[in-house]
Amino acid sequence: MKHTMVGEKCPGPVEVSADSRFHKTLLWVVFCILALMIPEAMHGQATGSFSGNVLDKSGSAIPEASVTATSRATGQVRSGKTDNVGHYLIPLLPVGTYTVRVDMTGFRSAESKDLRLQVDEARELDFSLVPATVVTTVAVSGEAVAVETANPSLGQVITSQEVSQLPLNGRDFVQLATLTAGATA
Repeated sequence: MKHTMVGEKCPGPVEVSADSRFHKTLLWVVFCILALMIPEAMHGQATGSFSGNVLDKSGSAIPEASVTATSRATGQVRSGKTDNVGHYLIPLLPVGTYTVRVDMTGFRSAESKDLRLQVDEARELDFSLVPATVVTTVAVSGEAVAVETANPSLGQVITSQEVSQLPLNGRDFVQLATLTAGATA
């Protein structure tokens, strides 16, 4: 197949030197590296952070306490833990109104609501936790024993489950009579 050009003379082949290709490739690689090195703060991010200390009422640090920041507008939850000296940091939070809560086993939870976080604000927020109260609940369950006042005789129903769980010597059923209050063998 023959190609012809109308109106102009076809220029000869263009030769690109290897040196020119190397410079273009190098320029492209440098551009990509610089684009990756620009920090996020240069992208116009509107963020802030919460940090502070979590202490007990005597002023001692509480390590490994859970600190949670919840955005009131979006419901987004970000959390962190305190370090060995009781310090926490929750960075890169979008601007908004937050509730910050601290939880730790053995202590009552502490919460601070309606905290307005502004652009590029690093808000310090310290918490003091008090020991939790110990609550003991005892649940007693059982059936009420019906008292028959018309008949003076003694009697009791012993279920098959109770019989199977009792240590009866030789499985003598007469021994079951001694289980009734006031009965003698």
